[in-house]
Amino acid sequence: RWFDEGFKKQDREKDPDLKAERIWSKETAQAIHDRCLHQPGTVTEESKPSKQLSPLLYDLTSLQREANSRFGLPAGRTLQIAQALYERHKMLTYPRTD
Repeated sequence: RWFDEGFKKQDREKDPDLKAERIWSKETAQAIHDRCLHQPGTVTEESKPSKQLSPLLYDLTSLQREANSRFGLPAGRTLQIAQALYERHKMLTYPRTD
């Protein structure tokens, strides 16, 4: 659509993708290109806040699988760590609940 000379600009209500900042003339686009060629420019990064849901909590089985795949911990050792975090440090809810 950018440089198709046969393309006809339509009404915005009919095509919501049409935007005012689009260049419809090949000559205008070429003139802008020629003015910008070999000129210094600035690159900026623009970010928008995203809405990403938090991951679900682990049950004991999925915690053991993840600990094994990431850290090579056997299921029993993972259970010991989870139990210690629950009993001594009060950092987990009851670890044996599935």
